Amino acid sequence: MAYAVVGALYVAAVLYMCVLALDPNLSEGAAHRLWGFGSPGSHWSIAVILAIPLVLVGLRRLAGRPSFTSQPLLVIAAMAGSVLVLGMSAYWRCHGDQAAFFAPLAWTLALFLGNVETFDEGVCAVMPVALEIARLLALVTTLTAALAAGLQLFRSQVDRIAIWRARSLTVVVGIDDDTVSIVRAILSSCDPAGTVAILTDDLDSPAARRARELGARLRGVNLAEPAEWARLTLWKRLDRLYLMSADPVDNLRRFNAVDATVGGDGVHRRIPLTVRIDDPWQAEVWRRSFLARAERCWVADAVGKYEVTAAKLVRHMASRPQTGLTGVRAAPTVVLCGLYPLTYAMVSELAQLEREQRLYGKPHVVAPASVVIFAEHADSFINDHITRQQRVAPSDSMLTVIAHDAEPNVEAITRYLTGKDEASYAFVLSDPALETQGTRLASRFPRVRVYLASAAATSLIDISVVGDLYTYPIDMELDEAAPQDAWERAAELIHEHYSAGTSRDRPTTRPWKDLDPFIRQSNRRQLVNALWMVEAFGGHTWNSLEYPGPPRALPVDFTELDPLGQLEILGFDKDTVERMVRIEHEDWRAYYEDAGWRYAEIRDDDRRRHDRLLPWDELIARDPEFAVAAVKSLASTLLCLRNLGYRSVPKQPGGSGWRQYRRRGQVTAERLDHPWTWRTDSGEIMHAAPGDWSVIDDAGQQRSVAAEVFEATHRQVGPRRYERCGTVLARRVNRRELVHTLEGDVTAAPGDWILQGAQGEQWPVRDAQFRAGYGGPVDSDAAEQDGWAGLQRPDH
Repeated sequence: MAYAVVGALYVAAVLYMCVLALDPNLSEGAAHRLWGFGSPGSHWSIAVILAIPLVLVGLRRLAGRPSFTSQPLLVIAAMAGSVLVLGMSAYWRCHGDQAAFFAPLAWTLALFLGNVETFDEGVCAVMPVALEIARLLALVTTLTAALAAGLQLFRSQVDRIAIWRARSLTVVVGIDDDTVSIVRAILSSCDPAGTVAILTDDLDSPAARRARELGARLRGVNLAEPAEWARLTLWKRLDRLYLMSADPVDNLRRFNAVDATVGGDGVHRRIPLTVRIDDPWQAEVWRRSFLARAERCWVADAVGKYEVTAAKLVRHMASRPQTGLTGVRAAPTVVLCGLYPLTYAMVSELAQLEREQRLYGKPHVVAPASVVIFAEHADSFINDHITRQQRVAPSDSMLTVIAHDAEPNVEAITRYLTGKDEASYAFVLSDPALETQGTRLASRFPRVRVYLASAAATSLIDISVVGDLYTYPIDMELDEAAPQDAWERAAELIHEHYSAGTSRDRPTTRPWKDLDPFIRQSNRRQLVNALWMVEAFGGHTWNSLEYPGPPRALPVDFTELDPLGQLEILGFDKDTVERMVRIEHEDWRAYYEDAGWRYAEIRDDDRRRHDRLLPWDELIARDPEFAVAAVKSLASTLLCLRNLGYRSVPKQPGGSGWRQYRRRGQVTAERLDHPWTWRTDSGEIMHAAPGDWSVIDDAGQQRSVAAEVFEATHRQVGPRRYERCGTVLARRVNRRELVHTLEGDVTAAPGDWILQGAQGEQWPVRDAQFRAGYGGPVDSDAAEQDGWAGLQRPDH
């Protein structure tokens, strides 16, 4: 509002100067009424008008907006327009015998070159203030245009300087059309004092240009050589990292290079890390398996266009008008049409919403009562979904998912809706190719809510053209109100669950949106620290997806147990609990002291004084009851995480011990008599010797196998077709490891498997490739521990 008022004041002042220039006689009376404002030679009049744009710049900075737009042409055009209006007004009466319009225009344009036409007689002998202002603005316009041209010519160097000067950096590695929206969301939520730096190998790509227009800084690097750009000095000021390649393998390779630099510098703070993994089920597995690294340097999350889109759709369909009457209308049954990647993301998001609402029922949110998968072979998909959900959360919190095995066309949906209450159903069509069917469906059933993926849509808004039809894009455009990552989302729910039963007027118990950012970050810190402590000291892992069967049910009297008893049921003995609460307190104390808080006997939030900012032993000596409260807080956090689907399980006995697995499947193979090379999934170049076999599996992946190894592990079943036979030793990787293979060194990432053949040779494989090519552990106990028993592979 203030910005608009000051802008209007500037326009009014300029027009006032123009009027005085056109009618000098008017200035005499007006000058007396306005204390000489606008009279010839009035220095303060010039100063006021030139100061107004500076005030506009200041207001933009106070509002957190950039001082200038990313297109300087708008600024130059505004100044040039002011010069033309003021100059033409000042010269309009001075053309004499010359052309009435073109002479004033020529004299005004000459102002941009520093030339001022003056006159010795008549009304034009006195220079109006409008001309003096126009002369100054013209010079500034010329200089600004030259500076803008120079900046445009050397914009890469300017960006490098800006990155070098930045106190903190949010670094985005890789940019394309899909991730421009992520950059927009980052810029809207990041610290105004920070800088968003994008590392790209194409500074002139359309996506890179749009990111620069949004306000990001670009740095040209060779993304194919992570080891080179990972040595840049900018990593010392890293505040947040985004790895945004469409290929998740590239992202993990790049992370390994950055981690070697950042993690090796002894960094103790937790740096948020976001990795793009579009496949929703792969993203969830990676999100959980990364926690097993037990490294405090990173707080990792995965983001993908299907998960982001699913979250927006679920928020839209679960939100109810804030009329103060919650639950007035029953939540609809959501029907997901087709087995598309968005279907996988939607059913996982809906299951998560069900768990969240059980933990803390958000006002004006009603979770769908059930989900229907309307697709051929839907039963197989639901079996996989149930298996996954049983491994992450108690079965009594699972969302009901029903299969309807049919092709989701308009006629089949019409038969399905016959005799049903249309208003209680919401259909989600995930393929933009179904646009015609979506329109037909909305026309036939105007009370059925239809969500239709559209390549032409730019956002999901509450406007429908036909019936109750909403179009949406499948993209990575984050909602402004959405949590930054999965851990902030969990921290918000745990805070609301705890605070709902307390007075909401205290600084630490206010609703999440009203919390001071410092307190909000402290809640996030507590959750992340709990995740790390369970992995590092509790002997547990959060990656319950690798363990078969549902979680063990809690005793019926669980809520009546004391916190130590509850934690024992969850798998943590007394010594481990005491160690974890001590570490949590010291981490909390360091967080507060780093923010300038100090100890005082009486707490005073306004002066940043706290009565518990003491070392653990000293605090417990003064207040023994605090230890009980600390154990209760830990138990509450871990139980909330369990209810939200983050269930910790004991790590496998023997840790990284080898187990024996059967080989299975067929390959196409050919023995080559010359040296050749091939590339692994993670990008390493392998060297095969003459006589090695070129092996291509049914997934199209090529690799080499030494002659003596191939002959011992394959049996010919047809021309160039061989059956894999025998067994290998294998173990799961918890941390990245360098494996010395016969063809060269390969890095195994967390979640991969390292295999060992009969002759001691070793090589790594991805989890999906391992499960496809090996039939499970030879011993049944290992099968149960490794999660093979009863496992069904996803259709996708």
